[in-house]
Amino acid sequence: MTAAQSLHPPSEPERLGRPGGEPAPWLPMDILCETPDSEVVGQVSVSPSGPGAILIQNLRVQEPHRGQGLGVWLVAEALRLGGRQGRGRAWLEADDNGSGRLLRWYRALGFRDIGQGAHGQPAMETSLARALPAVQRQLRARVTGLPPYTLRAVPAPGFTARSRAASIERAEGRR
Repeated sequence: MTAAQSLHPPSEPERLGRPGGEPAPWLPMDILCETPDSEVVGQVSVSPSGPGAILIQNLRVQEPHRGQGLGVWLVAEALRLGGRQGRGRAWLEADDNGSGRLLRWYRALGFRDIGQGAHGQPAMETSLARALPAVQRQLRARVTGLPPYTLRAVPAPGFTARSRAASIERAEGRR
């Protein structure tokens, strides 16, 4: 997916052909931001968290590529992935260095403070309905200057085809 394609709002969450129209269980994913020569310059991890939420973690953009909207784009894709899986909320722990800059950045994307997380960092949450319009505004402001980066979602490290199948079977009650 290119930056320009990200400007189109997501459609109704995809239903993956399961009885009753429920989304299929899913496992942690990493969304990678790559240059045209396949160099990974940014990433974010997204995983299910409870019945209707996603956890966003490990957002990183390499220093020379910061300030171009890649972090916003990665967060937007994490939110969209959650939405496609029927999740309506997102939360994270902001690894702010005490300056408040990262907290302000997440607030501009629609997140709000909810206290302290399990790792001692500020915890923040949002609904997809609140965050997606905010990230769309941020992307529109920056998308014209983005080089041709692409995003690619891959299973988070540590998940093999066998462990993925076993986890899905457990989630579906077949094991």
